[in-house]
Amino acid sequence: MAHKILQGQSWIAANFSTGTLPDDGDNAWISVALKGDVNDGLDQGGVDVDLIAIPRGFSHNVASHESPLRIACDALEHYGSGGLYYLADANAGGALDTDFVRIQCETPRAITELTSGTGTDAGDYHRIVLERGNVRFLADMAFDAAALVLVGYMTNLLGDVHLTIGAGADTLPTLHQSGGVIESDRAITNAYCSAGSLIQSTAAITTLFIGAGATCTYNHTALTTVVVHGGGTLNLLGNSYAKTITTAYFMPGSIVNYHADLVTITNPYDYRRPGP
Repeated sequence: MAHKILQGQSWIAANFSTGTLPDDGDNAWISVALKGDVNDGLDQGGVDVDLIAIPRGFSHNVASHESPLRIACDALEHYGSGGLYYLADANAGGALDTDFVRIQCETPRAITELTSGTGTDAGDYHRIVLERGNVRFLADMAFDAAALVLVGYMTNLLGDVHLTIGAGADTLPTLHQSGGVIESDRAITNAYCSAGSLIQSTAAITTLFIGAGATCTYNHTALTTVVVHGGGTLNLLGNSYAKTITTAYFMPGSIVNYHADLVTITNPYDYRRPGP
């Protein structure tokens, strides 16, 4: 393993502190002293580094929406205030993944875009931790079968993280939310929301748990199982679409906004009111 610091705007050997490109198992840091965007040499497909880190104090962009950094890594960490545009590469079916991502930017306005290659180049994401930043999961983003996304906050419960999950073919297996605002158009298997705001629109959640302090506006037409704990809020009136819920548990102290003409619950267990 080698520790290599990028000191120029192009991802080329001459700009790294060792005079060589980061290779499998290396650490790649962006120099805080670099004065400009990292904007060239960004196709590093087939390389699987140990770490890519953007330090606090770095205020420029790493790559762009049109030309993301294409690579695989064990850990991707963003602590700066500029943008990060990253594409997880699998090396044409070589099973390279991006194992861990931490987004803890200096400002909630800092943009991070995550996506994957297409076809056999689609690298999977395994574990993503979001603590501050404006994060976008793009349509081609691919997830491991046991992938986990954790959304929290640093100092501002609702203001630190804004996550947009774009519509895509790959289902997100598990979401844990303890802060932030999430707008999702992608299918989710299990969503555990203990705080913050989740808006689920054009795809279904299979099992949804809403805890005290969390609000979910559910706009899709189908939901298999939902449990709303005391202090949690489920809003089914974000649009005028008819909705079907297979099984619903509304616990004492929970808030559920819905209209019986629009929402059909096959197995309702409403413990908010007395009676059998």
